[in-house]
Amino acid sequence: MISRDWIQSYSGKVVTPLDLRVEQVSLPDISHALAQKVRFTGHLREMGYSVAQHCAMGACECPTAVQKLAFLLHEVSEVYLPDVATPLKRHIKVRVSGSRRLISWRELEARHADVVFAALGLSEIRPLIDSEEAREIDLRMLMTERRDLMGVSPAPWGIATRPFQWRIHRVWAPAYAEHDFNALYDLYLRGYRASVR
Repeated sequence: MISRDWIQSYSGKVVTPLDLRVEQVSLPDISHALAQKVRFTGHLREMGYSVAQHCAMGACECPTAVQKLAFLLHEVSEVYLPDVATPLKRHIKVRVSGSRRLISWRELEARHADVVFAALGLSEIRPLIDSEEAREIDLRMLMTERRDLMGVSPAPWGIATRPFQWRIHRVWAPAYAEHDFNALYDLYLRGYRASVR
């Protein structure tokens, strides 16, 4: 039996999710995968609200180009890994390649984010995705999505953060989400590079 510890990416690369490497990462894979992945494990009133749309809309709320770029990329751990619902994450452990030690799902996600940011040449802004500012915008996006895209909640979510005043009126088609993600990446990257010159 052939051992297969890799997946094929959209661009045709061999990707080892338990040992992701810089050369396995590409921007076309990032934008395409995030445009195909739906939020909330698909439990939405309207089909297809993607991680890419979430990232793009939230990035627009960030005050600076570098924060916008970081927020746009804050879900990159989901490019080569499945999106695991938050209540499950703390219970999942995996054994990464070449190690006997089990690591948490969150640690695997953090490793993926580190590698993706390194592949994009943006390691210096990687810490911003874990910042209080990014977390606050992410929570506000969460509550906006809950209000605009989900059914009536059966129980309190226990999150005091308020949604944004604007509303999500439409779900973007995957091709549109992918295009918008790429366009914003180029725009924010140019803005970030101009700010550090």
